[in-house]
Amino acid sequence: LPLSSIGSNEILSETRHQTDLGKGVCVGRPSPDLDVRVIKISDEPAATWGPELALPQGQVGEIVVRGALVTRSYFKNETGTRLAKISDV
Repeated sequence: LPLSSIGSNEILSETRHQTDLGKGVCVGRPSPDLDVRVIKISDEPAATWGPELALPQGQVGEIVVRGALVTRSYFKNETGTRLAKISDV
């Protein structure tokens, strides 16, 4: 399911110029009712979801989301689930 949304007009008229300058690609605004954070990039799994995971604004990291649209596990992929999913229990 989509986790963010942005229109082509906004990309072409606004964000494309920043992308051309090497500022990254805008993926839009989060879908409603999602908790979106940027956390430290790591090859190690995060134990639990909490405010201490979030990096300060402006820091480069990995985008993570939590909400009803996000699956708790990957189908028949325990290793992927362990490495990429963060428990919120």
